[in-house]
Amino acid sequence: MNDSTLKQSQSWWEANPMSYDWNEKIDGIKPDHAYFNLVDQRMREGHHFAQKRNVPLFSNLIPYPMLAGKHVLEIGCGLGSIAQVFANHGALYTGVDLTERSIQLCSLRFRLSQLKGHFVQTNAEKLPFPDNSFDYVWSWGVIHHTPGTKEVIREIKRVLKPGGRLAVMMYNRYSLRNFTRVVLMRGILQLKFLSHSLEELENRYSDGFIAKHYSQKTMKALFQDFGDVKLSIYGQRSEIFPGYHRLPKILTFPFEPILQKILRKAGWFLFIEGQK
Repeated sequence: MNDSTLKQSQSWWEANPMSYDWNEKIDGIKPDHAYFNLVDQRMREGHHFAQKRNVPLFSNLIPYPMLAGKHVLEIGCGLGSIAQVFANHGALYTGVDLTERSIQLCSLRFRLSQLKGHFVQTNAEKLPFPDNSFDYVWSWGVIHHTPGTKEVIREIKRVLKPGGRLAVMMYNRYSLRNFTRVVLMRGILQLKFLSHSLEELENRYSDGFIAKHYSQKTMKALFQDFGDVKLSIYGQRSEIFPGYHRLPKILTFPFEPILQKILRKAGWFLFIEGQK
């Protein structure tokens, strides 16, 4: 893939910032505290596994208390939901994003909340930071959207301090969502495999201009230069039943144990942690 592909990916995300408004668009709403709170609420609803009720976003996956005073880099800061939590816990936060819109909105969010942070619009394949700059690198659902995913991983290792840790999510090729919505519905039932490869269909029917999917084996191979590697699988309830989170809990509660077992085996998110 070339620079043209990267520019097309950038244009896609400029037009579709990650505001988690798949069912009800919030474009046009003034970006104030209420706007950012709504984005955070939707992110919370879509990631039930990432935190318990009434605690910070993604606190099941991110060791916030251990990052106070540490240099943290987020690759793909989006609209700043996780960025704000890092800053609230005292991390020395830096966020990068390919799009100007995300950088502007994240900067506005921090100004509104009187938080300190540093935001840079850049291509993560060539991070503008010295070697050994960060204690922790976080990226949730981002680096599979760039042409040079391997280059981003090399950059993560370069900018991490010795002993520094990374935590990255990328899409699972062998997920229930990918099988039902891409392989079965598009590839087989709509006969699109006659004219398109699986990779082309994954790009077309996922978010982003590029949307690479990986097996667990391939994911581990990508991060083989890191130590203490741990791979987990997570997924959204909507992968099994669209609109699940809107159903009364009295109806869904009996099915939660089975649903969680399915998503831990065949969820859409491959989450890898490691150490330099």
